[in-house]
Amino acid sequence: MPSPKHSSRGLWLIAVFKLLKGLALLAIGIGALKLLHKDVASEVERWVNYLRVDPQNYYIHKLLAKVGLLNDRKLKELSVGTFFYSALLLTEGVGLAFKQRWAEYFTIITTPPSEPSPPGPPLIAPPARAQSSSECCSPVARLLLRPGCQNRSRSFPPPHGPPLPSSSAAASPPGAAAQS
Repeated sequence: MPSPKHSSRGLWLIAVFKLLKGLALLAIGIGALKLLHKDVASEVERWVNYLRVDPQNYYIHKLLAKVGLLNDRKLKELSVGTFFYSALLLTEGVGLAFKQRWAEYFTIITTPPSEPSPPGPPLIAPPARAQSSSECCSPVARLLLRPGCQNRSRSFPPPHGPPLPSSSAAASPPGAAAQS
């Protein structure tokens, strides 16, 4: 069990992180409001030139194409969403900084899981054969990940469909078995 001093240091770090994210989103929301009634694509193009980013960059072209689609209604929606999320993060951060119990529960409830679990029953790996250290993940990763990480390819079929037929069946054409 961690000591109270260690636990409060971790909560303090989370509080600082939440406060920084909240302040950054607040700035983005204000920036989105300042772009109302302006040509957003030309503003972004001006920033690209000011920051001396390569204007021929593929990603800059994609950004300009996406930003060109923004209108005043979408900018208002974007700013409302960022203000709401900023308020949520700032509330969490202030509560954690003042060591409020409700803020800990609030953070647990509002923080999404880092890795969504696949649908269906939990994966149970069959007994593994002996593997060399180069074939499987590290011992620490095995402890942190769900059981069977080294045999995941045998635990469930690939996402695009059922498993492929064996090599002997794959050699014959699909209708050959029915013809004989």
